[in-house]
Amino acid sequence: MSQTSGQSWRAGAGPFLWLAALLAPLRLWRLGEWGLWIDEAYTWADLHHAFSSEGIFNPWGYRLIGAVVALAGGEPSEFSLRLAPCLAGIACVPLTWWAFRPVVGTRRAAFAALLVASSAWLVYWSQSARFYTFALGVSLAGAGLFLRGEWRSAGPAGGRVLAAAGLGTVCLAGAFHPSALLLAGPLAAAALVRRARASQTIGRAALALTALLVAVALLLAGPWASDALAHHASQKGIDRPLAGLSHLLLTCGYFFTPVLLAGAFAGAWSGLRRGESFLGFALAVVSLGAVSAALLSTRMVISAQYVLALLPWAAVLASGLLSPSATADRRVRDRAVAVLLVLPAVANLALYALVREGERPAWRDAYEYVDARRRPGDLVLGMAAPVGEFTLGGANVDLRHPETVATLSDWFPDAPRRWTRHARRIWVVVRPQWFGGFRERDRDRIRAWLRAECRLVRRFAVDMEGRDLDVHVYLRE
Repeated sequence: MSQTSGQSWRAGAGPFLWLAALLAPLRLWRLGEWGLWIDEAYTWADLHHAFSSEGIFNPWGYRLIGAVVALAGGEPSEFSLRLAPCLAGIACVPLTWWAFRPVVGTRRAAFAALLVASSAWLVYWSQSARFYTFALGVSLAGAGLFLRGEWRSAGPAGGRVLAAAGLGTVCLAGAFHPSALLLAGPLAAAALVRRARASQTIGRAALALTALLVAVALLLAGPWASDALAHHASQKGIDRPLAGLSHLLLTCGYFFTPVLLAGAFAGAWSGLRRGESFLGFALAVVSLGAVSAALLSTRMVISAQYVLALLPWAAVLASGLLSPSATADRRVRDRAVAVLLVLPAVANLALYALVREGERPAWRDAYEYVDARRRPGDLVLGMAAPVGEFTLGGANVDLRHPETVATLSDWFPDAPRRWTRHARRIWVVVRPQWFGGFRERDRDRIRAWLRAECRLVRRFAVDMEGRDLDVHVYLRE
């Protein structure tokens, strides 16, 4: 299936690789200009105060971000907090090409890398002080080793060693974020099924050894994964299973994008019709990962970012729409297919960077607006209080316990009633969409207070279809 580099370059891989190489560094574009969102503030807070708790299951990601901030001078900023995830996001583009090249060829792997490079969703996580790009990069490195072990004919023993090392590396990605393990299980299961089908060729002893290695890995990782899931369920449990499943499906449809999902489905169908075994394997991995996430979503909140590790696999399925060998008469068709898949993604990426302001609520702008106008003695009360504390709180790094900004949230809805007993000005920063998470009685009481005693002084809007990211600033005189 694989081709030599020179042949593949002449056959059409070059343009895909060049465009992917041009798009990948765009993750640095305005990296420090978007204000933090609340989970990024929690990253900085937990780096200092949560390692002694039982709620940190991915310490490597925290320490890597902290190390880069220290190298940048030790003073946290949006840029320094995001630099490490950004570089990891850039690395995910060539890693996609490298991981899948042995099994789909250079041209298709380059096209998959281009789809990954043009994903506004991956750019978003590359520009967030979180850990998903770390996990994705390590899982791609592991997948590349695993696929070389499974598909290369360099000898059964060498192949098993590579496959085992690759699966182990995919599991290590869970140290950056536990969601990466949603790839490890499906990868191992699909490989076992594949080996079982070819057991007469590879030998039953080799199959039994593979199954034993997988079982040992599951036993070792099982307690840790179980604790991580239990902690997540305690923090983000759901009352209605169908609501959790609906949330997962809607977020995946939005962030993977309908175009890429349709391309992945069509590419898988085309590959299966041609009898391409790897595309069938990739479809099994994606399907098993999606089913696992769907089952979990009936018990706890599972959003699209928890299946980010499946993004390159969806891209390589979409590459199945390209002809296995780019003969002259098929190049025109392949170019048309490439344009249909890539152009919407690039347009979406342009909207992300130029119109949607990084798809983030303007918390920093709102709190800076308040800071420029507040008087001594004024109270600042707001949602996303850790972001406000990062912006206004100076040296306070315990952002989960703000001192400058009073907290208004669904778990502390009585803040207005506590503070309105005092005759002083109050600045209130809210994101109206978040009121949907409050109990109805609390939501109605706060909204009534804002209407009766406060006035809207500024609205920070983000021009984005399908999502309400607006932040409002109220003033109570």
